[in-house]
Amino acid sequence: MSGYAIEVKELSVSYGKTPVLWDIHFSIPSGVRVCIVGPNGAGKSSLLKTLLGIVPSLSGEIKLLGNSLKEVKSKMAYIPQRSSIDWDFPATVLDVVLMGTYGRLGFFKWPGKAEKEAAFAALEKVGMAAFCNRQISELSGGQQQRVFFARALVHEAELYFMDEPFAGIDLATEKALAALLNELKEEGKTLLITHHDLSTVRDYYDWVMFLNTCLIAYGPTEKVFTLENIQRAYGQSAHLLTQAKKLTENRTSGF
Repeated sequence: MSGYAIEVKELSVSYGKTPVLWDIHFSIPSGVRVCIVGPNGAGKSSLLKTLLGIVPSLSGEIKLLGNSLKEVKSKMAYIPQRSSIDWDFPATVLDVVLMGTYGRLGFFKWPGKAEKEAAFAALEKVGMAAFCNRQISELSGGQQQRVFFARALVHEAELYFMDEPFAGIDLATEKALAALLNELKEEGKTLLITHHDLSTVRDYYDWVMFLNTCLIAYGPTEKVFTLENIQRAYGQSAHLLTQAKKLTENRTSGF
């Protein structure tokens, strides 16, 4: 074991002849909240999906908790982008959260009393226990995201991969979910999260990774979240750079 939760070496990914990730190298220690930031089309979601085995790599090596994906799959939880989910699928809130127990139950086993109790506890933690019998399609965007957080919590994973979990939700939900990320970090979990709002990077994350097809920079937020790296990742947008200058000059953190 190397001591790293995630290790990636010489990773390249393409869709047909179009490269989306090129020669990516990084190592992430255990117990940190890491955000992946970069412009649209930078490969942020593709990186998560490649680590999860959803998208095949063109070349490179991936180690998770010092092992291959196959060996640690049961220790991983994934929250996809809300826009990629079929919200019309006929499932209740409780059904969705119970799906998080399937990995540890194995084939041909159904959730029992213990799993249902764990699901209710997770729903209580995200403030959604009263909605357990509601159809998932009837919920607001923030409520749906809370349910998917509950599903991830009940999985009891070591690695959490989240694709834009704060997109399209209300501020109260965002603050509640950010607090949950902090709790998971305190429990020693490792979180790799794609993120779009540069204004909250310092508040929500210990590490930051700048990505734009190639890896621009990564490391502890206080060292890597700089105006230079933002400019290298996003280019010369005057509006963004003005905002970035203010952000990188503000060294306070809410967590």
